[in-house]
Amino acid sequence: MTRFATAFRRSDGYYYIHADSQTTEGVGVGVRPFLKLSIGVPAVRLGEAVCEALAASRMGIPHPTNWDSVEFPLPTMAGVKSWARFADGAQCVSIEDDNGTLTIVPHKKKGPKGGFEELKSAITVRGDLTPAAIGEAVAKAFELCE
Repeated sequence: MTRFATAFRRSDGYYYIHADSQTTEGVGVGVRPFLKLSIGVPAVRLGEAVCEALAASRMGIPHPTNWDSVEFPLPTMAGVKSWARFADGAQCVSIEDDNGTLTIVPHKKKGPKGGFEELKSAITVRGDLTPAAIGEAVAKAFELCE
């Protein structure tokens, strides 16, 4: 089964990580856990957080009928009032675990509204899926963000 997560590295000195699930209509939604870690944490702790988020990823969750009710606390966790302010100081990587092959894709900012777009470069980790190796790969992917 394929699982998904997203990680952000903000200029405030923290990583923000969450699971991504797909609704019955095929829309990706950020879901719990929503985690905040100091950028200075050891790679193993970053990898553990990514593993926790990936483990919570699900396919076929109910499609929201009211998007205002969908939980997305990252701006509040960062002490800002909007997604645009959160994204303003952030870099983003998406993480996919496809049956033991981890693909981490760096993103670039799309513009002032705070969106991100995948870059063509990606880091793939096979075999050594220890939390330390995952954390190191995620940290390396952030260095490729634009």
